[in-house]
Amino acid sequence: MASKTALVWNFWVGLFFPLVVWTYENVALHKTAWQMNPYLNDAYSASLAVDGKKTNLSIWECVVSSYDRTAEWRVDLNGVLSIHHILIQYAQNKPAWDKDDFSTKSFLGFSLYISNTTSKEDGVLCFRDTNYTRSTIPNPVNITCAYHGRYVIYYNNRTHKPYPEGYSNYAFTDLCEVEVFGCSSSGFYGANCTILCPHNCQEGHCNIVEGTCLGCLPGYRGVTCNEECQQFTYGLECKQACGNCSEGQQCNHVNGSCLYGCDLGVYGDKCDKECPQSRFGQNCQHNCSIHCFSSGMCDPVNGYCLGGCQAGWKNAQCDQECDGGMFGKNCSQFCGKCLNNEQCHHINGSCIKGCDSGYGGTNCTEECNAGLYGANCKKFCSPNCKTPGVCDKRTGQCDGGCQAGWTQDKCDSECPGGFYGHDCQENCSTNCIVPLRCDRMTGQCEGGCQAGWTQSKCDAKTVSPTHGQEDYDIPIVVSATILTAAFVIAVVVFLFIGRRRWQLQSSHIETTTPKRQRDRTESDAPMTNNSQGYDVSTINTNAIYSYEEEITPELECKNMSIKRPEENEACFAKEHIASDSQVDKCSITSTYDLCNENTPDILVSQLHETIVEMTKYKNESFKREYSMLSKGELFPCKVGKQKDNLSKNRYKTTLPYDHSRVILHGESRCPEYINASCIEVNLINV
Repeated sequence: MASKTALVWNFWVGLFFPLVVWTYENVALHKTAWQMNPYLNDAYSASLAVDGKKTNLSIWECVVSSYDRTAEWRVDLNGVLSIHHILIQYAQNKPAWDKDDFSTKSFLGFSLYISNTTSKEDGVLCFRDTNYTRSTIPNPVNITCAYHGRYVIYYNNRTHKPYPEGYSNYAFTDLCEVEVFGCSSSGFYGANCTILCPHNCQEGHCNIVEGTCLGCLPGYRGVTCNEECQQFTYGLECKQACGNCSEGQQCNHVNGSCLYGCDLGVYGDKCDKECPQSRFGQNCQHNCSIHCFSSGMCDPVNGYCLGGCQAGWKNAQCDQECDGGMFGKNCSQFCGKCLNNEQCHHINGSCIKGCDSGYGGTNCTEECNAGLYGANCKKFCSPNCKTPGVCDKRTGQCDGGCQAGWTQDKCDSECPGGFYGHDCQENCSTNCIVPLRCDRMTGQCEGGCQAGWTQSKCDAKTVSPTHGQEDYDIPIVVSATILTAAFVIAVVVFLFIGRRRWQLQSSHIETTTPKRQRDRTESDAPMTNNSQGYDVSTINTNAIYSYEEEITPELECKNMSIKRPEENEACFAKEHIASDSQVDKCSITSTYDLCNENTPDILVSQLHETIVEMTKYKNESFKREYSMLSKGELFPCKVGKQKDNLSKNRYKTTLPYDHSRVILHGESRCPEYINASCIEVNLINV
């Protein structure tokens, strides 16, 4: 719109004020000029239009171009200058310029450009003739052109037919003089070019008449460029938008930089770049948490992790470990029983300093197994507990108290002097030979009793014999001695006869022993001396079990009924058998008490610790177990002691119990004796 207005203004000024005299300087005089299509090898060069000679307007004193459809001429002002107006003197063929001068035809339709380069397309159109005719076109033509530029370009063409009426068929320059009036120094305006242009005018140029800036320096606006860019704009003509400066402040009006840094989520001099991946905050100075679900991926403004946190971390920025007894993904899992109720590992829940009393396992979520207690279940319950190995899983306190001879909560202290029994609640007798000194388990006085007392605990008085009783007892003692000697003699005779009989039977057995008996183990061989020609019922002496079977270590206590052959009453009478009421078989269920108490199994992995534990207190636990083993004959062995059977026993002190011995049935159908026992077992498939 401004260009069109200037064209109209320049047209009317040139039309009605052709002879106006201006006081500006001709800045084109003697400057370098150029033309297109020079005539006769540039015999009429372009410089003839700026030589200052305009008295002779003959064509031969002016610039002349060859015949062509386009004519172009320009002058270089040697710098960007402020131009006010341009005066063009065209060549004439007659003294008087009128419609009959044929040069008017080639002058019609010309244009003027002001440019900072040699190309008119890079400049501004100052004037274009669209209204002149051969009768109206003036010579010279005065055109107001208030612009800044380095090159003034004259242009005409005959390229688009049909041409307007009066136009020539070819375009010519035919310029006698071109005068460019303006200020020879940039940065000034006014009639005499003595007033400085406003400070912020672009390149120091302003309107040569009014002094208004033709353009502003970057960062300024207004007709005199005295206003800084506002409303978050900056730069040339304030057309560029500011970035995200800190706290929404205006950026620098010239270069757009943020004086106080960037707002959250952006960085750069102009705060116009979003934070790179893995950074956030003001000026992007913070790193996203490596504990984000996708490590280093977070919102560039607030740092909130995208997709949540990795296991063990919490908060929007995943910058805090799980606490409060929680761990794992989203801190949603509960810690186990860590030592002193400390926080477990925030990721995997393991207890760093171990478990609290009564618990074990990596995360301290498993209660101690039977027989173990304390932190991490590393301690063994005392074998001296009333029920060996059974104690409180946290404190180790024995359930039900202690065995005889032991005291304290864990039953790990022997009874103090003068006490014995369960929980050391019994007092040793004052009648011991050493008063109040007795066995801590049984209460038996050490060294015997004081005079006048008897029994193991010295708790019974001795009975004093009445007067004369000693004399009466002497014959009784003598008689007993004689009877004893007679009995010994009889036994010796009996043994001699029995040995002879046994030797005869042994020779017979060696010739009739079945092959299966010969294949038995060496330890069984001495027990086969009575196995001639008999049917064996439930023989299990040193039995050979299949290696694919396992014998359970427990036998249940029960009353066993002993079945005996009843076909021959004489045979039954001959073999004196204990009645069923006399037999009470007790199974072995504990290494500590053979009848009543249970002991937890010992894992192979815990064998070493168990041995270490039992060797404490001078091997007290091992001594305790040994002392509880049964000794001597627990049940009747009358059949094995009969005279006829004595020679059949390999070891005279190892005899079968009457209720469990093996009975052989021979041809006489009378049960025969063999030193063998039937062992009842339960078999479990491996």
